[in-house]
Amino acid sequence: MKANNFRNRFYINDFIAGYGHMMFETQLKEKIESFLDSLSVGLDDLISDLLTEVRTVSAAEAASIYVVDKDVLRFVYVQNETMAKCEGQENAVMESLLGHSVPIGGNSICGYVAKTKRPLLLSDVRKNTTGLQFQFNDEYDRATGYVTISTMTVPIVDDIGELAGILQLINHRDENGETAPFEDWMLGYVLLITENFFPMIARSFDRYRESQRRAPQPADISIADAPLQSLYDAIRGQLYRPDARLNESLPWLAKSGISWTKRDRNKESNISGRLLSFAEYVNMFEDISTVIDLMLTEARDATAADAGTFYLVEGGNLRFAYVQNATLFKDDSQRHRYVNSVIPISDRSISGYAALTHKSLNIADVGKIPDDVTYSFNRSFDDASGYHTVSVLAVPVLGAGNAPIAVLQLINSKDIAGKIKPFDESDTRYVNLLAGQTMPFLTRSIMTQRLIDSMLKMSSMRDPLETGTHVNRVGAFAAEIYHSWAKKRGVDEDTIRIEKDTIRLAAMLHDIGKVAVPDAVLKKPGKLTEEEYDIIKTHCARGASMYADANSKIERMAYQITLHHHQRWDGTGYTGDPGNPPIAGEAIPLPARITAVADVLDALVFSRVYKSAWTFEDATAELIKGAGTQFDPEVVEATTAVSDTLKAIVARYS
Repeated sequence: MKANNFRNRFYINDFIAGYGHMMFETQLKEKIESFLDSLSVGLDDLISDLLTEVRTVSAAEAASIYVVDKDVLRFVYVQNETMAKCEGQENAVMESLLGHSVPIGGNSICGYVAKTKRPLLLSDVRKNTTGLQFQFNDEYDRATGYVTISTMTVPIVDDIGELAGILQLINHRDENGETAPFEDWMLGYVLLITENFFPMIARSFDRYRESQRRAPQPADISIADAPLQSLYDAIRGQLYRPDARLNESLPWLAKSGISWTKRDRNKESNISGRLLSFAEYVNMFEDISTVIDLMLTEARDATAADAGTFYLVEGGNLRFAYVQNATLFKDDSQRHRYVNSVIPISDRSISGYAALTHKSLNIADVGKIPDDVTYSFNRSFDDASGYHTVSVLAVPVLGAGNAPIAVLQLINSKDIAGKIKPFDESDTRYVNLLAGQTMPFLTRSIMTQRLIDSMLKMSSMRDPLETGTHVNRVGAFAAEIYHSWAKKRGVDEDTIRIEKDTIRLAAMLHDIGKVAVPDAVLKKPGKLTEEEYDIIKTHCARGASMYADANSKIERMAYQITLHHHQRWDGTGYTGDPGNPPIAGEAIPLPARITAVADVLDALVFSRVYKSAWTFEDATAELIKGAGTQFDPEVVEATTAVSDTLKAIVARYS
């Protein structure tokens, strides 16, 4: 498995859980290698069989292969059940399109996947709800009369990690024959195939590019005779370990099987590769909340832990930075991210002891801690929530000079039957290695946050309203509103995490341009004149000018937000720059539309010199009132849908 394919493991595990069985990856790879050694079919037949296989498993009506040809993707192979049945010229038109190309990194779906090397699931290609920059190219549909709706687009990389092509599946058919979105477990299976088979094919693509390919007819393909049938049968039978007790509880497996299959891979021989893969993935993110979320999720997955807490060192205390609990937090609410509590670093608590001594603590049962140790288990959380903590693993994250910067605490490891068990020694080793491997990324995210905080402190010296708590709330509001907006539109979790990571940091900078507004205007206690108000408006353009030469994603989004966060949905807003006149509706960048709501919400629920604080309910009622005129109605709807989370943010940053 290539390092940049770490997140593919999650989709592959969904495939495993979708069938309700367990699988050992090492056995699977051995079977795949054995199967590859036995292949003697030609490249053309092999690709045909592979396309047929992935179409069969995913119930896709059509599939296409594009190969890299310099800086373009060339359309070289297609299967389409509907078009193959046509007796007219549609089928000939379909064949004539073979050889056409799309630019890598262009605004097409395949071009986007080729550029990012990340798979993409779309439920409706004509409704881009992801917030990503691509659009559907309907040339094929217009030429043939076919109607593309749902797609699964997967990058094909060779054995050294270079892009070789794109596999695209089209129009998943449900059991009633209706077009439906592809599911994550289907993507998992396709990724498993591309990871293990297409590297071999990629080495032959140079020959393949030079040959003329035709669209196979149904008569060319026989599932029963396909070479992949033997692998398919093996995956669905021989390599699984069916267990009657588990089969009786498939709903549990479907929910927790992913974590357990990841636990099975935590063998000594796979640790270094897994850590490298995770490190390369987490390197994509800069927001400290996202980095912590990923570290805690990976530690829990690897150790089959039911819950976990991540503490950050702040002076002589540990602050709750993130909490996950599969038993208690069963909803999609993000409010648990914003726990506001601290404990002292001392030898009296488990996590405090780990931070103080720089040593891990692996406790089999917190109810049986010996009397001769200094630390004890604090039962207040269990008593308040009804949770029952048994086993605990606390690991310090050590930074420069061996100083603790965080503590990662895991709770209640579970066996395959869901019974709580102690964490074993391999768990302790892995989490310590994880802490060491990801410490640089955690440190970088802390430094990024401190850099932004420093910029905002400079701004607060000029504008008393731009306090640290205000900008933290606006950033957190924006992140959670985006999460709500994206979840409703079926945006995949990886995209949500990436965009949420960026918008939280960028939204914190929304009013940075006020540093360029004269004090006489900015700090005027009374009502502003029309001329003074025009000067205040320039803070949008002045802030954006700081990011005009942006070369990072955060800076590019900060440019959009600073320039456009005072635009209005009805087009009567402003940027403070005659060269950037007011715009309306969806022409306003989504991050700016979200930040506009977040900024007003915060202004309403906290007191200002000219007003007292509103209740949260009155504030959201005011947002609803402004939907369709001042605000994007869908963003307002997304805001009201996560009121509990936003209230938790208010409590956290008050």
